[in-house]
Amino acid sequence: MNEARHSTFESGTVPAARPRIPFMAWALVVLLLALFAAQNLVEMTRESCSSDEVAHLPAGYTYLLKHDFRLNREHPPLMKVLCALPLLALHPKIDFNNPEWPEASPRSSAQFGFSFLYANDADRLLFWGRVPVVLIAVLLGFFIFRWAQQLYGYPAGLFALGLFAFSPNIIAHSHLVTTDLGFSAFSTISFYFLWRYLSDGKPRSFLGSAAAMGAALASKFSAIFLFPVALLLLWMFYGAARNKSDPAAPAHSRAGADDFKSAAEGRDPRHFLNAAAWSQQLQVDRKKVLAVLAFVGIAVIVVQLSYLGSPDVTLYLKGMLQVDKNFDPQNPAYLHGSLSIGGWWYYYVVAFLVKATAPFLILILIRLIQLIRGRATDWWPSLFLILPSLVLFTAVSVFAAPIGIRYVLPVFPLLMVYVSGVARTFKTSRAALAICGVLLCWHIASSLAAFPYSLSYFNELAGGPSQGIYWLDDSNLDWGQDLKGVKQVMSRMGIESVTLYPFNSYDNPEYYGIPMRRPSDREWAQMVTSPNPPPPGVYVVSGHWVAIMHGLGIDWVKKYPVIAHLGYSIYFFRIS
Repeated sequence: MNEARHSTFESGTVPAARPRIPFMAWALVVLLLALFAAQNLVEMTRESCSSDEVAHLPAGYTYLLKHDFRLNREHPPLMKVLCALPLLALHPKIDFNNPEWPEASPRSSAQFGFSFLYANDADRLLFWGRVPVVLIAVLLGFFIFRWAQQLYGYPAGLFALGLFAFSPNIIAHSHLVTTDLGFSAFSTISFYFLWRYLSDGKPRSFLGSAAAMGAALASKFSAIFLFPVALLLLWMFYGAARNKSDPAAPAHSRAGADDFKSAAEGRDPRHFLNAAAWSQQLQVDRKKVLAVLAFVGIAVIVVQLSYLGSPDVTLYLKGMLQVDKNFDPQNPAYLHGSLSIGGWWYYYVVAFLVKATAPFLILILIRLIQLIRGRATDWWPSLFLILPSLVLFTAVSVFAAPIGIRYVLPVFPLLMVYVSGVARTFKTSRAALAICGVLLCWHIASSLAAFPYSLSYFNELAGGPSQGIYWLDDSNLDWGQDLKGVKQVMSRMGIESVTLYPFNSYDNPEYYGIPMRRPSDREWAQMVTSPNPPPPGVYVVSGHWVAIMHGLGIDWVKKYPVIAHLGYSIYFFRIS
């Protein structure tokens, strides 16, 4: 039994008889997921409306009420619809006579959403709108455990889940009404079921993979980069998924797929260089074509269902054409104290290196060393983890605006499963167990040190969260999420009024009762670029704009006393 289990974990195939998971392991799974949910609950109750939520939640509510998808078309509807479902029980006021409603621009979506949210109890709507995201994130955590457990054993599953439950980047986006977490969850689940199907050939795994890929596509348009990856893996390994007793499976298909799977499992990598094997895999047979078409068809059906059965089958394509319509290409990107129109090709590499926890980076390095030295024997499942990660990371680096680590968020859960492979050595090496234990504890401690300000997390390589303004801006640092706490800081410090320059014009300090003066964009630009100091007083400034000023050579942090900061994303300056 132990030999069979070892063989399973080395090859990365699904065992015929699954090893039993101890009760205590399941108890730890429940505990870790509960701790993850609790962290999200704390953060979501203390955070104000973030930048994208002002458009996403109201848009989803209008989709449900009117089946009209004019608002926020530059993002697919699924996550917005799911988040808006609880609002049906709250019956919030909504004004369809609002002059912004007839329009269909990104700006009108945010303006309509702003009017809708703050005509109601915005905090209450946001709380219930965020709950579905937390539930989907918990589901993602469960699948991370199951995938790692089925690959490498339940200790690895717990290790991967521990990384997930205390990942500051995952936590930061697991309670916001945005598209990033949904994309991450559904794409991970899709590749999990695809691996299972190509290991055991069960139709339910095929259906789960195709449906989850459809949900990923219906969550964020970036999923279009992962769709061909799934189709490629299905095409190349389809023959290996067929029941060995299936007499209808063509011999060349079985042989070619088995050769490739043998190479992927590390048994005979020479097959990757074998022209005959490639030729066999590229041959077309009717059942392989039908499988790919069925996968595409199921995914397309799920996408269309996310539009609530609309008869307009072009909505998705129309939405894709709206992507980046609300992004001005002349807006400068910010990276490590520099501003650039157009950004840098290595932006997301740097962002990953300073936003992922240092222990997580070390674990990735360990697995890469194993790969280079030929000690990795799990090539087969690794294809389902590494290939999507590399494709998405490359595509985002090439095509996406340099805005935030959230654009590559799906890479995190896939790599968490991959690095959990180090846990295979737990039973054979006490040193490996100790090293993994230290790294996991460091990962947890680093995350908790930034809690409950996970969005502003930066690792030790960057100097910690307090140094975030010198590395990145926007949703890496400040998305308007900490505005709610400004009044409490003012009360605690005895500050009666401030000059406030928040993240963007859709932040609403008046709603939170903050006594302040809010300069116009033009007035603020003149104030900070003037050789003379601003008028005396307390200035509360978004960390995003502190970073941008630093990129312009205007370092207020060094120039004026910082009397307080809120979540590393809002700075209080006293100018006298």
